Amino acid sequence: AKAYVQERLELDHSLTSMAEYAGVSPAYFSRLFNKHTGHNFIQHITELKVERSKELLLHTDNMISEIAAQVGYNERTFRRVFKKMTGYSPANFRNQQ
Repeated sequence: AKAYVQERLELDHSLTSMAEYAGVSPAYFSRLFNKHTGHNFIQHITELKVERSKELLLHTDNMISEIAAQVGYNERTFRRVFKKMTGYSPANFRNQQ
């Protein structure tokens, strides 16, 4: 499941869809994921998306809206999530690095 998500980060990955992909119930998938990673599935997805967006912010000249789409967020949600996770807006992160 972790590899599947990493390769398809731009898609909308819900707990239910990943449980279906794995062939188990959402509750069981959630317990297994937490047991093997130490954090919940949604937290994992968010961390992957923020890390990938940091790479894109630092190594491309793409607009923030383009980066948001590349990691599967609309621009407004991306800005909110990025700031919550890093303490910086995407533009400030790019400028400070």
